[in-house]
Amino acid sequence: METKTLAQFVVNLTYEDIGQETLEMVKLCVLDWFACCIRGSVEKPSQILQEVLQEEVSAERQSMVFGAQPYHTSALFAALSNGLYSHALDMDDVHKASYTHLGVGVIPAALAVAEKVGASGRELIVAIVAGYEIMARVAESVLPDSYTYWHLTSTAGTFGAAVAAGKLFKLNVQQMIYAMGSAGSQAAGLFEFLRDGANSKTLHAGKANFNGLLSAMLSQKGFTAAEKILEGDKGFCKAMTPTPRIEMLTKGLGEGFEIDANSFKPYACCRWVHGAIGGALELKAKHEIAVNQIKSVQLKVHPTAIEVTDNSDPRTIYGCKFSLQYCVAIALLESRAGVDQFTEELMNNAEVRGLMALVTTQAETIVDAEGKTGVNNTEVIIEMQDGVMYSTIIPYPLGDPENPMSFADMEEKFRSLVESVYTEDTMKQILQFCENLETWDNIGSRLAALLIPQSVDSCV
Repeated sequence: METKTLAQFVVNLTYEDIGQETLEMVKLCVLDWFACCIRGSVEKPSQILQEVLQEEVSAERQSMVFGAQPYHTSALFAALSNGLYSHALDMDDVHKASYTHLGVGVIPAALAVAEKVGASGRELIVAIVAGYEIMARVAESVLPDSYTYWHLTSTAGTFGAAVAAGKLFKLNVQQMIYAMGSAGSQAAGLFEFLRDGANSKTLHAGKANFNGLLSAMLSQKGFTAAEKILEGDKGFCKAMTPTPRIEMLTKGLGEGFEIDANSFKPYACCRWVHGAIGGALELKAKHEIAVNQIKSVQLKVHPTAIEVTDNSDPRTIYGCKFSLQYCVAIALLESRAGVDQFTEELMNNAEVRGLMALVTTQAETIVDAEGKTGVNNTEVIIEMQDGVMYSTIIPYPLGDPENPMSFADMEEKFRSLVESVYTEDTMKQILQFCENLETWDNIGSRLAALLIPQSVDSCV
């Protein structure tokens, strides 16, 4: 009865169960999510969704959509929009063990319900911890096979959103089981979009939140669903992989939190390429490498990184974010890999294309200096035209728990993304909101005071 065990865990989880280190991690996650959501709101996929929803927005305004022009709408549409926005940049947080972006699967739905019910900061924190926990465990239970076809941020994210929303709705155990049951029946998101560099990835995050929140809302009203949606013979785990790891759903449950192992992304692209970017930047700075004197760049990365990001000829901006060759080339040329390095102009730049042609990739499980292997272990080897070779192994990209970003680091990322969207005063207030998250009595009223000017009363 793994589904029931997880439901009981979520229902019984309290703020007092959460230690100081976990609390600080939640604050980093929320600030990181705000940064990605706000800047992501001006990206093309987000603008398309805004147009589609323009005539569909409910007159009942309960929850906020965060972006260049914040507005209130229904909780469901807020969760959908904020979920899509926050995944548009591909700079949102990453959980290595589960291969997921936990924040975009949990926080949009959690915030929407927190506003709807007038939840406190502490209640929101508990809901986020619970959502991250279940989402990560669900994803880990179907790895590695599921990741071949299914986007786990979407499939497992539907569970994360349902659980976070259900916690804030104060569902009982039976209701939480039903919420998870409906979530599992709606879990979807296929990886075929990678071949086209398509916008579907952002929709996956939006729909995970929409479907998860809808599941919790239905359960609250008495809507029934499968009671063994995870472990059942025709349930999620067996549908997603022929070799499910059911034990991962509950192994070590309550002995710590999955959110504590969360990672953050300083670069605006798929996490699988961050080690390669970090290695390239390290070698360039350390050896003062002249890019025009490079003969070759060899990347040795985890086999999954090859499967997801080995693309020597990306033809869309989104495709560039999933191209080892592009990301390393642009990092070497620009000495950074932020949102401004992913443009059509740079994608079609002859110098960029020329350097990409020098990048070769190899699937290999790298052993670091301590004799450890890891999914993000990356070796970067640069050969110069004069025959000189430079190499480095990156075991932990910046932002991993072993190489963490501080609140100050996250503030720098937040400002770099949001300064073109919000004023300095608003940015300071959001930073204060996140830094003091546990102190707020009513999340909805606090956010409305921050982001909605008194003169603004509009929908999309």
